[in-house]
This record gives sequence, structure tokens and C-alpha cells, in this order.
Amino acid sequence: METWLKVAKDLGIDGILKVVPVGTADLTPIASSFIEAKVDAIYFTGPGAMGTALFDAMDKLGWKGPFIIQAAEVELNLERMKKNENFYMWLHIIPFPMPLPEHQEIIDAAKKYGVTEIKSTLIYGWFAGKAVEQIYRKAGWPVNTEKLLRVMNNFQLERTPIMGNLAWTAQDHAGSLTLALFHWDQKKGQLAVKGSYWWANADGSKIEKLDRMK
Repeated sequence: METWLKVAKDLGIDGILKVVPVGTADLTPIASSFIEAKVDAIYFTGPGAMGTALFDAMDKLGWKGPFIIQAAEVELNLERMKKNENFYMWLHIIPFPMPLPEHQEIIDAAKKYGVTEIKSTLIYGWFAGKAVEQIYRKAGWPVNTEKLLRVMNNFQLERTPIMGNLAWTAQDHAGSLTLALFHWDQKKGQLAVKGSYWWANADGSKIEKLDRMK
């Protein structure tokens, strides 16, 4: 967590770090501490629902500054975004409320196997499952650690245009990340990307500005 403050400081931003305990019922005290500190903006990372709860607490107290949630639960926040132009989600997927033809395969599979709530979080599980399936298929049966590593040390998975593509090497089993800031476009009446897409390698030493998922 100290790394976040250091990075902010290097960018000329004075940061305040607060830990929101998972399961906390009333976030008013934390929200009040931010308001008392006269913060200009809030960036939340962690369980998406907790970020939404913090936003609600801030909103209830009348705070209207920029509020950004990383890896947010998209459908949970749509109505909030429509009412507050300063509510943003920092995502590395194109969520279902921004329909793509490629979404349909995921939605159809979810319905086929009895999923009752079609949410954008399914996208993460879909591609994680795709990766596991392909790795095991390529490793062959019976599987062992050596076979798995041989595949995983040179593994690629096509995920665009919904997510950035996955590429692993012997030195990197995390892969790069493509992110974008999403907001509710009041003029168009739809969810939209605010600005550009951003690509970064696993350790953050390389960053590129993009016009789409990579």
C-alpha cells in the first residue's frame, strides 16, 4: 500500500490511504474522514461492492468529486453513474452494457448452464476457464507439473476485443494489462470510454496509449 502513496507522490499528488475492512456495514466514518481532509478525488481498489458502498456513503454526505473504482461490478453501478457524472470505473474488459457481438457466446453459455444473473464479471471467469482448458489440452494427459510449465512458459490466448490478449513467458505468468476509464456519457445516454485505452506490461515498466483493447 505504501507503493501507491509513493507513486502518487512522484506524480505530484498528496495521497491519503484508508483501508476499508471487508464487510463493514457503515462506511460513514471513513467517508467523513475523506471529506474532513478535503480530498479532491477518490480512487478505490478492492472488492467492487465495497467501493460502491463507499461511494454511497460519500454521496449521502453530499460529496460530488471524482470517484474511481477499479475492477468495479459494472451492473451494480450503472444507475449511480447515470446520476453522477463524476463516477468512473477503471476496467480491463469491455462490459456487457457496451454490447459486442463477441459477448453473445459468453451470455449464451451462461444461460445454458443456468446462470440467473448475467453480469460482466462473468467475462473474467470465461477467459480464465478458456486459459485453463487450452493449457490442459496442450499439456496432454496424464498431466504433470513439467508438462504444464512447458505450455505455460509459452502461452497465448486471444481475448480481443473484449479484453487485452494474454501472453505468458517463462519469466512472466501474469501477462500485460489493457485498461480504460469508463463513464456514463450523458449526451449519448450510454456507457463509454473516457479518453484512451492504456496498455502496460506485467511490471509496469512499459506503458502505451491505445485506441482499443490490445
